[in-house]
Amino acid sequence: MHDLIVIGAGPAGSTSSYIASLLGLKTLIIDFQEFPRFKPCGGGLTVKSLKLLESLDIDIDSIVEKYCKRVYLITYSGVYELVSSEPIITTVSREVFDKHLLQHALDQGVEFMLDKIVSIECRSDEVIVRGLRDIYRAKVLIGADGAFSITAKFLGNHVCMRDCAIAYMSYVEDSHIDYAVLDFTRIKYGYAWIFPKRNSLNIGVGSLRIENYTKVLIDYVSELNLKLRFVRGYPLPIK
Repeated sequence: MHDLIVIGAGPAGSTSSYIASLLGLKTLIIDFQEFPRFKPCGGGLTVKSLKLLESLDIDIDSIVEKYCKRVYLITYSGVYELVSSEPIITTVSREVFDKHLLQHALDQGVEFMLDKIVSIECRSDEVIVRGLRDIYRAKVLIGADGAFSITAKFLGNHVCMRDCAIAYMSYVEDSHIDYAVLDFTRIKYGYAWIFPKRNSLNIGVGSLRIENYTKVLIDYVSELNLKLRFVRGYPLPIK
């Protein structure tokens, strides 16, 4: 039996399992995907995120795509430029970033199991997690399995689309921009973003209103005289 099982090996799952192992807990993290894996996301880290990673002695300098010391906010009242001597937004590739955090957890002694969870049973003295490959037991369970969480479902807090926002993103080839853009005029109840990476731009739109924003994103990129590689949409739980 483990002290802790964490379901989901994204940033929340890997970081929580890493901390648990630092505290001496025998920890198992379970995910149904192998890493690295593609993850639709803007990949922008805030100053608060960087301070948290620094406090845990997790160095990400080697995997940073761009440090953005300028951010442009486009609003209905005007365009505002934020400038700082320190990065305001630090961009990463989620494939690389997530793998990096998971590796830190594994190096700290966390165990990893590739499995798809089919049921969770909470007892007075343990939690039983059943996967397609095996059965796992622990004293405590952390659910960090994102949108439509299987953990939330079995604990009675099933997430459906009405509990989510929605976002669409894409990559376009470009390596000259070193600033980020947040455009609040592009879409209702949300915003568009441009986050620079080493050899590309991560461009997307997100809104609290659930709709298909593929055309909105295509038109936005077209106005910038850029060419999309693809479009991916994904839900964002907000409840």
